[in-house]
Amino acid sequence: MQIESVTAAGAASRTVTSKVLVDATEWGDVIPLTGARYRVGNCTNDAIDPTRHVQDNTWTAVVKQYPHGVPDELLIKQAPPGYTPAVEAAFVRSLVNGDKIDAKTRPWTWATFIGYRGMPDSSRPGDSPPITRTHLNYNNDYHSTVAEIEDLKVRQATNREMRLKTLDLLYYIQHTLGKTDWSVANDEGLDSAYNRAEIDRWLAERPDLAPYRAVLYHFSVMPYTRESRRIIGLHTLCAHEIERIPGPPVQFAHTVALGDYAVDLHGSMTAPYLELDLDHESDIPHGFGQRGLGPFAIPFECFIPEKIDGFLPAEKNFSQSRMANGATRLQPHTLLMGQAVGAIAALAIQHGVQPRAVDPVEVQKVLLDAGDTLCIDGAPGTRWGTPEWRDEQLATLRNGAPAEPTKK
Repeated sequence: MQIESVTAAGAASRTVTSKVLVDATEWGDVIPLTGARYRVGNCTNDAIDPTRHVQDNTWTAVVKQYPHGVPDELLIKQAPPGYTPAVEAAFVRSLVNGDKIDAKTRPWTWATFIGYRGMPDSSRPGDSPPITRTHLNYNNDYHSTVAEIEDLKVRQATNREMRLKTLDLLYYIQHTLGKTDWSVANDEGLDSAYNRAEIDRWLAERPDLAPYRAVLYHFSVMPYTRESRRIIGLHTLCAHEIERIPGPPVQFAHTVALGDYAVDLHGSMTAPYLELDLDHESDIPHGFGQRGLGPFAIPFECFIPEKIDGFLPAEKNFSQSRMANGATRLQPHTLLMGQAVGAIAALAIQHGVQPRAVDPVEVQKVLLDAGDTLCIDGAPGTRWGTPEWRDEQLATLRNGAPAEPTKK
């Protein structure tokens, strides 16, 4: 496979080979290259409709309070192009000034807003409130479709519009809310050669955005993409298998990762946009957490393509329905899934077999030895990390059969 990397010295390409290829990309971009069947939105790859909904995405940005004043180049001195009264009115409906913290009342106050994505601020002494660093990821969602995943030109155009919406939000914060001591954080390490090259290419086409160059350099390098291509695997994880109300969720014998978030699809939680051959309209929650929070299981078989060998999906790209994806898409879950996929790939190479031939129990033992929890209810009778804790989980996963004694 040919890959390209961009550094301060410029772009360079090289050829790489592997015994097991893992797709951990944000959009599942490797999947079509393998010939594996996949789902995207509520389509399959043999009948793609580019207009179908996928979850709204967000171009995030870390912002912080500058106690000695915002650097001049990070002050947005004029409204960005396209910042209309309608744009401002939408922000007014979601965010206003105020110190009261109440996440259930709309619009949110500034105190609620910065607390929602509050982050540690190592640039300042102390580790207690008030919050001085946060994340713009709430009211800057942007509508997305299958076209953004399948068509790179559409994706680039949408990515640029997402950046512009986040720039609009920052302008609203500085000007309408008067938070002139807040701006994009300049110490996150995002002002990279890659990010500069992306912004410079955009601004070469949009010189009217040149005054915002320094701000855009510090935005995230890619959007928060909530939904990607998903392989069709040996098992497809569906909403009813992870529902915790009425529950309990399914404890798969071959569980290799856990999630714990609610089913939450931004912008497409209605029947026409779902996969009703996998999920049911009755599975749709009518409020956040209506189907519950707490641990649910993800099995080995979701990571094995139905036919293609030498390939594993990670990130959001494994075999699951759209509704299940609404609960598995968070980074803590994708980290655990990535660890599981890494173990599967390593064991396949170690034993000289294809990933589908790896013993799932051997994968579980590797993960348990690393301290992972694989049982939905943990191992309540034992202490984490002990041989007894490991053995109790193995026994539970085997539906109560005695676990192999831990080797001393």
